[in-house]
Amino acid sequence: MEYPLHHWYVIQTFVNKEKETVRKIEKLQIERLGTLLPLRKLCIKRKGQFYWELKPLFPGYLFINKELEALDIKKIIRLNHVIKILRNVKNPAMVPEKDMHLILSMMDENTQIPESSVFFLDDRVKIAAGPLKNLEGLITAVDKRKKRITVRLPFFNTHKNVQFSYELVDKIKE
Repeated sequence: MEYPLHHWYVIQTFVNKEKETVRKIEKLQIERLGTLLPLRKLCIKRKGQFYWELKPLFPGYLFINKELEALDIKKIIRLNHVIKILRNVKNPAMVPEKDMHLILSMMDENTQIPESSVFFLDDRVKIAAGPLKNLEGLITAVDKRKKRITVRLPFFNTHKNVQFSYELVDKIKE
């Protein structure tokens, strides 16, 4: 699916209610409103068994695409599980086009972000495979039991810790 790069906003929801909130927003039938919930595949361990599950890339957040009007905002804010629309001082904050381009370029046609892989704690790494290929970051945590790592990556003019199921990375030689 093709998405435009402009007029993207972020809605904060209750964690684990993102998919339900997307369905409720779509039921509002607001003209020309698009929703986006980027998903990632994670390995989850329950009762000694490993399972693959699709989870939101940004737990508690989803994206909408439209030039927002006051009436649209009121309809969305009134929905159960919606906490707020992220704002600048007064108005809803638009996601910068370069950041939306990065998010959209990571996803496949099902809004899923394929697995990426990393290893070693405190190493600078360059992601060698997957949608974040060539991004560099610092590994801040490794969970061997759940087969996940946390990497600090530059994102939205700051640094964000992003958790991945692990497979492949290249260590950056210093």
